[in-house]
Parts: sequence; C-alpha cells; structure tokens
Amino acid sequence: MRLRAVALAPALLILAACGGESEPADNSAQVCSDFAAAQTEIVDNIGNGWGGSKSDWYARMDDLVGKIDEAGLTATNPDIKERIGEVVQSMPDDPLDLGLSRSAASGVNTTSEAVARACVVAGADIEVAELAVLPVMRP
Repeated sequence: MRLRAVALAPALLILAACGGESEPADNSAQVCSDFAAAQTEIVDNIGNGWGGSKSDWYARMDDLVGKIDEAGLTATNPDIKERIGEVVQSMPDDPLDLGLSRSAASGVNTTSEAVARACVVAGADIEVAELAVLPVMRP
C-alpha cells in the first residue's frame, strides 16, 4: 500500500501544477467591436448636436464614455487595454469640447486610431470615426 501512495504523489504534483490558473480567453474581437461602436456613436452625437434635451445628450455621452471604459477594463490584451484607457483619459470633462476644441478632438482622434491599430494587430479589424478638426475651432 505504501508503494502505491508514493507512486501517486508525483502524479498528483504534476496534475496540481497543470491545474493552476489559466489565462483568460482572448476577448479582443468583442472589446474592439464594443469600443468602435461606442466611439462612433460619440462622434455621431457630436456631429448631430443635442437631438433632444441638453441633459439627455450629456447623459448619453457619459454613458458612451462609460462603455468605452468598460471595454478597456475587460480587455485581456494589455496593449488594447492600455490604449483604450488613453482614449478615456483624453476625453474632456465637458464632451461638448469635442466639437469646439481642436486639441480635444485631435486627442481623441489620435488615441482612437491607436486603439484601432492595436485591434488590427490582435486580429480584430475595426474602423473608428473621426471627429472634425476645423481651423475655426478654439485651440
């Protein structure tokens, strides 16, 4: 009986080592798709204006930024996660600035393109919308 227990011990150690935590499945396609949908909707909301009450518009914009942030937080690809975080950080406190400020619009455009490039590298090709950057906008 003692021989069997000793023979099983190495097998159990090997199984225990193999049964450790595995990495989560790559969710880049879903994260990139969610990001692109919310980012495009933000650009559309800037281009289309209020489309209702001012408070509803601000609530929609906050919700969309939240969706982008959620996509980044759930990303398993560290490069995509980091780049989506940069998009969230580049969002101005007042989303109206995306339509009024060249630097705010350019910042979001640049960081969104960086996410799109990371998604392509991960095999999840997406298109992001571009905010207008006009000379008549404030800096």
